[in-house]
Amino acid sequence: MAIKEAKTAYSTAPAKRDTALDLLKIAGSILIVFHHYCQMTGTRFTKGINFLDGIFPFGYIVELFFLISGFLMYKYAGRITTGETGFRKFFISRYSRLIPLAAVSVISYALFDHYVFFRVTGNYFGGTAPTAWGVVLGMLGLQAGWTSETIYMINNPTWYVSVLLLCYVVFYFLTEICARKNKSPWKFYVIMALTGAVDWCISNMTGFHIPFLNALSARGFMPFFTGLTLANLLETKLRKRKIRHYMAAVCILIASFIAIKTGIGIFLPVFLSLLTYPDILFIMTGIGKAIPPQAVFNKPLHYLSSISYSVYIWHLCGLMVLISANTYFDLKLDLHSPVTMLIFTLIMEFASALSFHLIEKRINPRFEKFLTETFLASYPSK
Repeated sequence: MAIKEAKTAYSTAPAKRDTALDLLKIAGSILIVFHHYCQMTGTRFTKGINFLDGIFPFGYIVELFFLISGFLMYKYAGRITTGETGFRKFFISRYSRLIPLAAVSVISYALFDHYVFFRVTGNYFGGTAPTAWGVVLGMLGLQAGWTSETIYMINNPTWYVSVLLLCYVVFYFLTEICARKNKSPWKFYVIMALTGAVDWCISNMTGFHIPFLNALSARGFMPFFTGLTLANLLETKLRKRKIRHYMAAVCILIASFIAIKTGIGIFLPVFLSLLTYPDILFIMTGIGKAIPPQAVFNKPLHYLSSISYSVYIWHLCGLMVLISANTYFDLKLDLHSPVTMLIFTLIMEFASALSFHLIEKRINPRFEKFLTETFLASYPSK
């Protein structure tokens, strides 16, 4: 795509707030909490949904988050192509939104695990002792994807933050290089998604891992660049979605659910990233367009969506506190009860609301200002 055509091509990028995306973020964060709750407490539900080792491994909900992140990056492709956004400005904005909360959670996790959880239970949470180097990598957002080692991972959900930052960097420079060459970046986004799929298969079948190309980076590349591609299709070839498009999407979705139930092994993340989740996003965003902006439930959904990142980041720390308190104070809580799991999730929503206001809304702007003054004021070009 020529640079002179870029502004027109990207002028109808997705809106900042979308009710459908809010619903997916809220549901995704809650399902991840359920999954890790069952994992860390050893809970298995004989009736209903098994969130740990049932038909569907809910740990792969993270791919949905990557897909949404890529989908929302669509509008930035145009800004990068036209030179409106330089790398420092682009990356500082993304980095300052993700890192402060992740850094605070990593420090809190390591301290509580070492000085409380270990002394109360006799074991480290998750079976691995936190290290100083792991804390440093976690605070910088370099604990996964960038390197081939994950032994220094602290507060496991933060791997998503690290890999997402890597996706942002690849996305920016891939787009900028295409702009310089006056080429369309979209086929290269597709190539990146397929590269992630191939990398995932190779990593799992052979154990081959190298920096930037490993199992975790693959889990990010597949859905992130698929999300970008889907956003482009919805603004070009599928801008006017018709009934036949939805019927096809529903048929594909049903077929994919049947395939998942049948069992597709190590190919499941590939299947979810390239087919199932994009299908769900296509259907949900179509439904979202029919919801009026003034709908009474929009505001609470937007708010719950806003705190979903905090829910995702803090829930393992919350589980440490729960298990430690139950053991130390002999509370005799039935941790294997679905009621306990639901109450814990509700408490995490309230705790995450506090985190959102005290950390994300207060620290993030200050951190962004510091980075901007340090890296943009001193080096103002872009």
